[in-house]
Amino acid sequence: MDNFTLEQWDETGYQALTAHLFTLKDPAYKTFHQKLIPDVENFIGVRTPAVKTLAKEIARGNAESFLRVSKSDYYEQSMLEGLVIGTAKCDFNVFWERVSAFVPKIDNWAVNDSFCAAAKMVGKHLADSLPQIDKLLCSDNPWCIRAGLILLLDYYVREEWIDETLFRCALPFPDKYYVKMGLAWLLSVCYVKFEDKTLAFLKNSALDDFTYNKALQKIIESNRVSKEKKEQIRKMKR
Repeated sequence: MDNFTLEQWDETGYQALTAHLFTLKDPAYKTFHQKLIPDVENFIGVRTPAVKTLAKEIARGNAESFLRVSKSDYYEQSMLEGLVIGTAKCDFNVFWERVSAFVPKIDNWAVNDSFCAAAKMVGKHLADSLPQIDKLLCSDNPWCIRAGLILLLDYYVREEWIDETLFRCALPFPDKYYVKMGLAWLLSVCYVKFEDKTLAFLKNSALDDFTYNKALQKIIESNRVSKEKKEQIRKMKR
């Protein structure tokens, strides 16, 4: 099968898709990618641009039918599912139903963050999406929480939403590595775009030392922060 823009998906079609993924595998890329995501072992080894191209093909067809047969036996299958959900045209409520079903299945930062970047529906409906993001942030599942944080990072670090975003950065999140790293990344982006407000937040926050210092580290690593500002940030480390 050369084209995966299908009007109806079944097990046979999905098996053909999986077989196609194996024809795209790159052993060197698989080795490289495994080092970036050490907790995941079920890689085929398909380069991300090729997965994105496939997701666009699938999304042009019957995405709902695809999602009914989608599996997560391999990393690339999970990535495809997230990208199709983010890319496929649908109404707002259907989008969030799909998100609610998908996000709890995430088990690594790459699928999580790629899905969030593809979820353009959020950017088109910022006010209506925020209550849904709050549900993610209040979840017991660390990947749901990280999804909420990265959606804030991708779509809400803007003038009219920065106060709402920083307010959510102060929530009592669980002691989970990828939650803390997501929050630190979010705060670093907030600083780059809204320095004064984020600086005030950091100076008065009750963040744990790990998240606080990681946020400072990411600010210092940014190419968009001056040397003078970086020196100021270094002096804030706990």
